[in-house]
Amino acid sequence: MNDQLATLCLNHLRSEETLLKSSLSIAKAIQDAFGVPAAAGLDAFAAALGRHRELTGMFSEIQRQRRQFVESAIKLGVPGKTVTIASAQAHLTGPIQGTVAEAANRVLGLARELTAANFVLSVHVRVHLNAYRRILRDLTNTKDSSGRYSRAGHTETLEYRPLLQING
Repeated sequence: MNDQLATLCLNHLRSEETLLKSSLSIAKAIQDAFGVPAAAGLDAFAAALGRHRELTGMFSEIQRQRRQFVESAIKLGVPGKTVTIASAQAHLTGPIQGTVAEAANRVLGLARELTAANFVLSVHVRVHLNAYRRILRDLTNTKDSSGRYSRAGHTETLEYRPLLQING
């Protein structure tokens, strides 16, 4: 059972690592596209975002693999409905436990790196959308006030909500 559980954990962690590495490469390509000159910028974004379907397919696959991991771990004797790598690792003995721990730490490090990259991307997108909103207001002459909030018709531009909301 020890070898089967270790193999199950390692295979699952390899799949997660592959997903995270691919996600990071896509996130970095999008970050790089923000710095490309305007003439080539759209091509850079198109290339980076073209892999989005591949990425969403990978997320669906990892969800399927997580369900399969939980079912298989329960069959191998890991108790509980909330099976995790850590709970499965606790049932391992010998040097293989360290191997699984190293793989889990690599995956955790990649997840942290992806979280940081996602934050940077969300800031980039937010800044660009805010600039786009301001350009549209300048073009449509709605940048000053609409009279919606005060009798005198004076409202700061920043009191309006952005055209697109981004959570994060």
